[in-house]
Amino acid sequence: SELILRLLQAGVDPVLTDADALITRDPSPYIARYLPEAQVLVSSDHLSSTTAPNDDGLEIPERAAWSAWNIGYFYLSHTVLPTMQHWQEMCVQHPTLWDQNLFKDVLKIGGLHYK
Repeated sequence: SELILRLLQAGVDPVLTDADALITRDPSPYIARYLPEAQVLVSSDHLSSTTAPNDDGLEIPERAAWSAWNIGYFYLSHTVLPTMQHWQEMCVQHPTLWDQNLFKDVLKIGGLHYK
């Protein structure tokens, strides 16, 4: 999380992945479809698609709300720096809790809304 904070502090809007993630094509056009409104784009661990067949849009939040958010691949706007600082604090305060669930909890507490 320290790298994330440093990137956001520098004004960077990073796309972050786990070391074992594989990106097969440039995600920039997909991310650009949701800018400037989107501040966080994250995948979920929902085991089935929540969208219609051949729909490459965002998941339908109401259908995937109970799934874990997969922070192994996500986009952040630098404007979410305070939120990510809070997430880091929560991870330190609760080292036995899953960082993915803490991420989701912090965003929901902060007034996360779906379009």
